[in-house]
Amino acid sequence: MIIERNLSKFIVFSEDSLINALGKISDNKNGVVFSVSESGQIDGILTDGDFRRWITSTVNIDLNIPVRMVCNKQFLSLPFDTPHEEIEAAFNDRISVIPLVDKYLHLLAISLRKPAEFMIGDFPIGDDKPAFIIAEIGNNHNGSLDL
Repeated sequence: MIIERNLSKFIVFSEDSLINALGKISDNKNGVVFSVSESGQIDGILTDGDFRRWITSTVNIDLNIPVRMVCNKQFLSLPFDTPHEEIEAAFNDRISVIPLVDKYLHLLAISLRKPAEFMIGDFPIGDDKPAFIIAEIGNNHNGSLDL
């Protein structure tokens, strides 16, 4: 489990266009964005699956509509101070991302069951990425080659 506090790639405003939300879903590689109100309260979640369900049930497809009209309002969130064991226990086959909120429903962090990838500086780290080797050098032996 990863607790992600860099939320900019996961947040869209409720009035942002659906096409903007889809762009963020593609960019963050986690298949999800969170819709927040102007006051910063989370009011919905939009996943790849939510979008597919919407598009198959819609006659007049308009990707410029506000994301609030498509996002799922029935989602699981947990308090920010929830113990890690309880967060882990909340994941299941359908839930792989859990928003962590304060008492006012402000989004403070996101818990990801397994990240698709993360960054070390400018280098992406993930299952389909080249190996990243970190060389460490130090004087842990007090300068003695015998040690």
